[in-house]
Amino acid sequence: MGGEQERIITDTAARWQTTNVADLNTIAIACPADLSIPALFRLAGLPDAAYHHDEQVTKREIRAVTLAA
Repeated sequence: MGGEQERIITDTAARWQTTNVADLNTIAIACPADLSIPALFRLAGLPDAAYHHDEQVTKREIRAVTLAA
């Protein structure tokens, strides 16, 4: 990084057209939050409403313990 042959390409994934890239590279990806979606805790055991399901979902406590193990 920072060498004479360094090349920086900035684009969005939808518009990405570059195919000529180095064999060794560093990629930085920005993922801005969608403010219309309510934030969830970053801990194990998300609430049932965080999943699409047909009412047959493992209990929240069991999901949390399973991930912790």
